[in-house]
Amino acid sequence: MASATSPVDDEVELISMWVAPEARGRAVGAALIEAIVVWALEQHVPRVTLDVRETNVSAINLYKRLGFVDVGLSPGSGPDAPERRMLWLLR
Repeated sequence: MASATSPVDDEVELISMWVAPEARGRAVGAALIEAIVVWALEQHVPRVTLDVRETNVSAINLYKRLGFVDVGLSPGSGPDAPERRMLWLLR
């Protein structure tokens, strides 16, 4: 399951994603993200962003493999659960 915001300011934000434990490691997460990216391209949006907890190393590695880059601390990140902002430029 994945959800994203409607395009705002030439950006779509991936706001949530979940893959059932028994389906992890089978490229389901990659397929979900690719579906969001295809949708963003259809909307003529040049970038996709997301926030991910710094402790979620497996998710960060997946996002980087797919093309996202770490652009720093998320604007809404708190001291108890620091998050990184990831960006994928589509054009």
